[in-house]
Amino acid sequence: MKNLILLISISVALSCQQNKKVETIAVKQEVSIVDPDISFGVRGNCGMCKTTIEKAALSVDGVEEASWNITSKILDVKTTSDLDSIRIHEAVANSGYDTELILAVDENYNNLPGCCQYNREMVITSKN
Repeated sequence: MKNLILLISISVALSCQQNKKVETIAVKQEVSIVDPDISFGVRGNCGMCKTTIEKAALSVDGVEEASWNITSKILDVKTTSDLDSIRIHEAVANSGYDTELILAVDENYNNLPGCCQYNREMVITSKN
């Protein structure tokens, strides 16, 4: 009888442990580039914007790192060589995002997801 009670107790304890809910919490961290080679403002709204803007900048040959800050709207870029920043502005604008110097064409802007369709009159300035 004692063995049966012990066996039931162990079974209940094991099944309770297996039913524990594990909650995962996503932590968002803004990473900035220390002493960037190029910095300029880019309109955008959210984390999806951040991903697209950074990917566009990184697609330019010579761009080593790119980090867009959601709050400040500043894109910091580290390059491996003397790079004309216009090429980075063009790549970002072609992905649908207005920069300080180049506006995205309406078709590219309109193809952005709804949450990424930023206010096109938003004030953006570089930190330089």
